[in-house]
Amino acid sequence: MPPRWPERPTSGIIKDAQVIFTARRFAMPRLKVIDPATSEGVVKELFEGPLKQRQINIYKGLANSPAALQAYMGMAKALGTAKLGKKEQEVIQLAIAEAQGCHYCVAAHTDVGRRCKLSDEQMLGARRGRIDDDPKLNAVVRFALSMHEKRGFVSDAEIAELRKHGYADAEIAEMVASYALMIYTSTFNHVNDTVVDFPQPPGI
Repeated sequence: MPPRWPERPTSGIIKDAQVIFTARRFAMPRLKVIDPATSEGVVKELFEGPLKQRQINIYKGLANSPAALQAYMGMAKALGTAKLGKKEQEVIQLAIAEAQGCHYCVAAHTDVGRRCKLSDEQMLGARRGRIDDDPKLNAVVRFALSMHEKRGFVSDAEIAELRKHGYADAEIAEMVASYALMIYTSTFNHVNDTVVDFPQPPGI
């Protein structure tokens, strides 16, 4: 099982997951929220281009630094051309979002996962650390969580297990990249206390 979400209440001690999620929706972020309508330079180009239809709060926070936003955009764009399937990438994102305790990331990637045709049970399974109805996706989730728990020092047997399920070296490298992207976004959201602007995901 992945670690439970850490208790990071906005005030006092909040232990109930529903209360924590609700608090996150109405908390104030720590960094300035960049308004796409008044943004400038590279940030304006991004908000009027690839981000025009998806001006969500994490992007408005990252936009405090064109370099930070471009770092995210570059990696996300590159993974869009990956051999590793969208479903595989999303179960990694969900598993590590849960392990990191990132309320924003879990909500966001539940939304993305539905658009990638993951079932609700598969998304919950990724967050719990086990997908029962798809051995290949389950192998990916287990590997992602092992990377997280072992700080990348996985065993030869774990690599062999992925290969047994048909994943080539390119796809294994892309699993690491997908993991790294979630570490970046979840850490940013913790630092910023990014306000959640997605529907609440199911509890696990």
